[in-house]
Amino acid sequence: AVQIADVPIVLEERPSAHLVSTGFDPRAYGLFEGPTSEERGMFDTPASPTRIVVYWVNLVADFPDDDDLTEQVGITVAHEIGHYFGLDEDDMERLGLD
Repeated sequence: AVQIADVPIVLEERPSAHLVSTGFDPRAYGLFEGPTSEERGMFDTPASPTRIVVYWVNLVADFPDDDDLTEQVGITVAHEIGHYFGLDEDDMERLGLD
């Protein structure tokens, strides 16, 4: 079974210019990239790596208070983990992770 422990969480300052040029929100707090847990289980070697990216500059800019920042980082990571397990934006909203 594939576990979330196999998925790295990396910090980047902001979304790349290339990503933003594809329509990605430059103010985003995080991103899930790669195959979901279900997709990863279908293949011995996934076609692309799976990772969660946290955009720390955007988070710090919007949440200058340490407690608020800590809370939002947790929400952001949980949101991206939800995508790993196949949840969509409607699911996230229902779970309060939007």
